[in-house]
Amino acid sequence: MVYIGYISLPDLGRIIQIKMKDKSSKIELERAFQLMDKEEKGFISIDDLRRVAKDIGEVISEEEMQEMIDEADSSNTGHVSKEDFLNFMNKVQDNGV
Repeated sequence: MVYIGYISLPDLGRIIQIKMKDKSSKIELERAFQLMDKEEKGFISIDDLRRVAKDIGEVISEEEMQEMIDEADSSNTGHVSKEDFLNFMNKVQDNGV
């Protein structure tokens, strides 16, 4: 099956929210983070985004994945910490970023 198009970080967040069925729960966001950080590194990398995109059937370019990381990575580490993820997802929920 071939998928055309890309998914943005906010759209990915919305998909996660729908899958988790509770948009406002910190526990659910933490669970989403754990699902993305399968190796329990404490952060989400481009490799994690690539795996999640594949799991949900989305095609995301390397450039788009880097943009996602950059957008959520407040400390410019090249990956998204749990704190950054929770802050960003709360922002998405509150503002529909």
